[in-house]
Amino acid sequence: MAINTLPSRSSDSFPLPPKLPLRSGLDFARDPLSFFVHSYQRLGPAFRLQAFDFNLTVMLGAQAHHAIFAEHADKLSARKGYSLLLPLMDDALLVNDGDAHARQKRLVQPAFHVKRIETYLDIMRDVAERRTATWRDGSVIDIYAEARMMTLESIVRALTGDGFGDDFEALAETLTHTFEYVTKPSIQKWVRVNLPITGYGQSLRARARLDELLYGMIRARRTSAKRSDDMLSWLIEARDADGTQLTDKQVRDQVLLLIYAGHDTATCSLAWALHLLATHPNAIQPVVEELRRIGPLAALKMADLRAMPQLDMVLDETLRLYPPVWLSLRGVTETFAFEGMRIPAGSSVMFSAGASQRLLDVFPDPQRFDPQRMAPELKARLPQFSYVPYGGGAHMCIGMPFAQAELKVLLAHILAHWRVQPVNSKPIAMRYNPTLAPKHGLPLRVWCA
Repeated sequence: MAINTLPSRSSDSFPLPPKLPLRSGLDFARDPLSFFVHSYQRLGPAFRLQAFDFNLTVMLGAQAHHAIFAEHADKLSARKGYSLLLPLMDDALLVNDGDAHARQKRLVQPAFHVKRIETYLDIMRDVAERRTATWRDGSVIDIYAEARMMTLESIVRALTGDGFGDDFEALAETLTHTFEYVTKPSIQKWVRVNLPITGYGQSLRARARLDELLYGMIRARRTSAKRSDDMLSWLIEARDADGTQLTDKQVRDQVLLLIYAGHDTATCSLAWALHLLATHPNAIQPVVEELRRIGPLAALKMADLRAMPQLDMVLDETLRLYPPVWLSLRGVTETFAFEGMRIPAGSSVMFSAGASQRLLDVFPDPQRFDPQRMAPELKARLPQFSYVPYGGGAHMCIGMPFAQAELKVLLAHILAHWRVQPVNSKPIAMRYNPTLAPKHGLPLRVWCA
């Protein structure tokens, strides 16, 4: 499907998008994903939300993504959109724009080359084997908690080798305290009391411990005569065309971003994939048969992962329903026009892959889990920018190749040895910040295959 272009006239001459009434905030708080889909059906691809003088335009659908990722990308600021992360990592790739973003991307991207990722496959397989070795036939486990530990250990070991060693459990705890506080809504962070029992106090202590661990490892790598073969070493040794390198602070911020984004998003993707397969058992068999054709999983290579179309379809459909980051924000630095509407400078734009990938005009019966809709020939016919689980344009997730390989290795190992069943049919309470995560875990019963 072609992307329409806008008429050539000043964007200042366009009207503002329609504004939703204040009472809509209650519907948004209850179920923001459905709220966005229903608002799109009523008002079209752009509408305004206004509260506490915060001027926000929601833009949904393929046309919106084209405007945000391509046509008007230079008028939008990711740094302004991710401002809540700035106190924690103010010089990471995710929160930079323009030349600073392009330079950091050049330095960071080689660590995610396909040849580099292949060296991490054994780490992922080892993590899956050791974690699932504690499962018992017929037992109930929180698959969300299990997925979190698997993805956290996978990314940490890929980044640092075994650099944290016995400090891994301490790292996991500090990350939890740090990220839980930083990603809370601003209204919950107004009171800052530095005590060991307060969220603010715990976050400060966790961040100090985190910096001690990270900076200590960076200094050790810079002074060591022995080269380690992991992402941290690649980040430290990376040089731009003029010979400049990332500073210790920039390396620390990139590592923290990769740990944060790399494990939190993959946790949700892995957990939701297993939940959806548990509730749609007919979708498991094609994957199991595919894994049998692949043969032993102990020596998986990237070529093997590329030869798993059934597993690809399961993961693609999972990411359609539960994209790694369901909601994103950009600051508008220059007024532009979208679909005959004016998006003014100084305002903010919110867009949602989670809502856009559930639109009926692109995906028939959009709430239904159907991996076959992601068969290669059908996926290729989807409208451009209608399926964007990892974002798009210059800010497309740089860790996407790693995440895709990680999810396939972990999921392949689990499905080759275990079957999963739902424990009950109760609705799952959701947490929308910033991933689509189950609020109270995701219990599944596991059986030996």
